[in-house]
Amino acid sequence: MTQEQIIIISSSYLMIALMLCLQVYIGLQTVLFGIVLPEEALKDPSVRAIRRNYGLLTCGFAVVIGGACLFWLRQQPARGLLILTSSILLLMIASSFAARLSRISAQHLKAARGWKAVVQKKRTASLTAGRMHSPVLSSWWYSANAGVIVAMHPLGYCQVGYDSTSAASRKL
Repeated sequence: MTQEQIIIISSSYLMIALMLCLQVYIGLQTVLFGIVLPEEALKDPSVRAIRRNYGLLTCGFAVVIGGACLFWLRQQPARGLLILTSSILLLMIASSFAARLSRISAQHLKAARGWKAVVQKKRTASLTAGRMHSPVLSSWWYSANAGVIVAMHPLGYCQVGYDSTSAASRKL
């Protein structure tokens, strides 16, 4: 794996880790891990602690997984793409574990304080395609995309200069 590839994938890991650590601070402040809280709960130190703990736990997971990834990458640089991709997936799993713990804490806090959620006046549209709704795009659009991919496939081999006889001779 070249240095440029490692830098690109490592920067992707860092961006994903940063996004996962800060996601609790982005969005509606009255919704804490899917639990709707009243406005007065925003000033509660326990709510702030739940958000801070999620951020710290996710950042801790990111540092540990990233460190293990770099150690493994130094031992087996040929498997760099597999290692870095696995670390990103493992970080997402660890983040969902931290989110689950934080959601349980938010549920317990809401029940202990007796907070009641304000009735939402916002309405959302259902984007699911069920029996009542037809899909936005028909399957013909996806077939057209697949046709373009199939048509461009031989062009990709021509540009790369792939020769099947040389590939077969290298295996021997």
